[in-house]
Amino acid sequence: MVAKRVFPCSVPCSLGCLEKIEQLNFAGNFLYGKVPEVVCELGNLANLSLSNNYFTMVGPICRKLIKSGVLDLRKNCIRDLADQRSVEECASFSLHPRSCQHPESFSFMPCKVPPK
Repeated sequence: MVAKRVFPCSVPCSLGCLEKIEQLNFAGNFLYGKVPEVVCELGNLANLSLSNNYFTMVGPICRKLIKSGVLDLRKNCIRDLADQRSVEECASFSLHPRSCQHPESFSFMPCKVPPK
């Protein structure tokens, strides 16, 4: 019997609460989906590595960080960026099951909840 490989989720938006963070490294973790813009908006961020994952989309704020050398998105599945995985490798990855049990929690921002 061959074991099925189940991959983790994407980067949670709650990382946007880490206002003073300077470095984040999530390289090589089988993450996928869209890179949250809120993470790219972190003011003190000097180095964000999301290389060697399976991200498929990146917004305009994150693209500015790529151009400035802060964000490393090499070896992902973002078709209009240089140095990405092959179409075949990305398609093969998309066939695997995902393990996100509560995907709605990835868009939750506990630091941005308005007071009651």
